[in-house]
Amino acid sequence: MPSPILHALAGAGIAFAATGRRSLPLGRALAEDAPHMVAGAVLSCLPDVDYVPGLLAGEMNRFHQLGTHSLMFCAMAALLFILILHRSRFTFRLILLILLSHLLLDALTVDLREPVGFPLWWPFSMHAVHAPFSLFPRWIKDSPGAMLTWRNLRPAVVELAWGLGIFAGCAAWWKLGPRRGGTGHAR
Repeated sequence: MPSPILHALAGAGIAFAATGRRSLPLGRALAEDAPHMVAGAVLSCLPDVDYVPGLLAGEMNRFHQLGTHSLMFCAMAALLFILILHRSRFTFRLILLILLSHLLLDALTVDLREPVGFPLWWPFSMHAVHAPFSLFPRWIKDSPGAMLTWRNLRPAVVELAWGLGIFAGCAAWWKLGPRRGGTGHAR
């Protein structure tokens, strides 16, 4: 599955497209919206919290792509965040979109581990879901140290290129997409 590189760039781009102030020049809007982009980057990696129990058990991938990679988890996490932060329905939809971007990117990555895919419909079904094609190469991630080897240089470069493209697409949407009233901030 993708590394935090691709997930974070996608999450930051989505957050910027939704919350950036269009009345500002791009550079200034990016600077002022940095907190939203950081939050989007962190949120986009949230489904991978399932690595933590695997790391504690000594097998990084042991619990990866189980319940945290499901629509139910994404919806419940988004709901929990808006309840804690006392935010709006827009914020719920934005957080949900950012979390779902994680699942989409995972579904488009080479997955050789059985079962191929993840349980999108958990807890109702453990049937694994994966796209019939892959856009992103597989990472060698048997351990945290393995992530930083030369074998992962190609996946890192591919993800960086795609992630910057996704971010640029989100910035274009920010500039050219439908306008909202007021200051340009999403409500």
